[in-house]
Amino acid sequence: MNTRRSFGTAAVAALMSVGFATPVIAAPATSPSNTAWTVLSSPNPDPSNNALDAVAVVSANDVWAVGRAGNNTLAEHWDGSQWSVVPTPNPPEANNDSELLGVTAIASDDVWAVGYGTNTSTGWSTLAEHWDGAAWSIVATPNPPGQIAGPSLNAVAATGTNDVWAVGGAGLRGYPGAAVLEHWDGTAWSLAAAPAETKLWSSSSRFGVAAVGANDVWTVGDFDSFHWDGSSWAVVGGAQSTVAVSAAGPTDVWSGGSYTYSDGDYTYGPFTLAYRWTGSSWVQSVTVSPTGHDAFQGVVAIAPNDVWTVGTSSSTSTLTEHFDGAGWSQVTSASPGSQLNVLDAAAAAGSHDVWAVGWSLSYANGSFTRQTLIEHFAG
Repeated sequence: MNTRRSFGTAAVAALMSVGFATPVIAAPATSPSNTAWTVLSSPNPDPSNNALDAVAVVSANDVWAVGRAGNNTLAEHWDGSQWSVVPTPNPPEANNDSELLGVTAIASDDVWAVGYGTNTSTGWSTLAEHWDGAAWSIVATPNPPGQIAGPSLNAVAATGTNDVWAVGGAGLRGYPGAAVLEHWDGTAWSLAAAPAETKLWSSSSRFGVAAVGANDVWTVGDFDSFHWDGSSWAVVGGAQSTVAVSAAGPTDVWSGGSYTYSDGDYTYGPFTLAYRWTGSSWVQSVTVSPTGHDAFQGVVAIAPNDVWTVGTSSSTSTLTEHFDGAGWSQVTSASPGSQLNVLDAAAAAGSHDVWAVGWSLSYANGSFTRQTLIEHFAG
């Protein structure tokens, strides 16, 4: 089957018939007025394999990005003038692979990062690390039984020092796994039960989490979203198979990802996909899909009329889009890699201080090099 094809009239009609809003396929537009993203220099500790997977903001001069360097965890910090590497530990005996996939910042001395570690003897294990203002340290997390292609903690969000949620499942998107939901109460991490009906799902892995309040937390991933009401997690229909979520308030929760469509002969897409929680339901928002082969990887909701999504376009270029309260428009972003460019996450200190992180891949002198990518929007 051909996995990429021009998005024609027949495909538009078919997509509408299955309930997806038609994406807008258009040339890039600059919005807000004539501004763009700029690349900032970021360290690459490993000679050939570096990536940033998540970003969190404490303040304009205190920003964290996490990911991997080679087979090791990686954390980088912005102090207002430059990005620098801050040492992070790897799990004991994690000599095969370790990565930090999510980060949340509560205060300058209270930052959490989560991910996974693997080794040849025990396989995958969940991983949580804490920054106390002086150093990163590993904090023990439970491993749920029966995971496939996991377990991994893929995202983390907090309402305060004693109320932090980490979510995960399978560490790799596209691989089946049961949802992993873990809570930090100020003393220890503990497992929370996933909604009972997810036991019947082929996969319920979680890839994004957003905390509005102690009794109002959302997580998205394979199939429908989950909501925490202060006592239990429940399935809420909608925002299906999205990978990122962010909240500007209880009635302004945004989720982003991508979807494909097959007519039996061809597969179309992926196309960009965004939903907004209005307080009563998830409503799909019509986004821009510049090439008809585009995906959102991260989202940050600053205000009801100020939302950013980031991702990749045709796998070769970064993609950033902005929602101004009336609609979405593509905003120019940089793609320094000669082969691939991906933005995996976004965070903001304000409307004119937005960060996006990811990676770029280049080929030169017979070898590939993957480097960290950090872009900034100053408005």
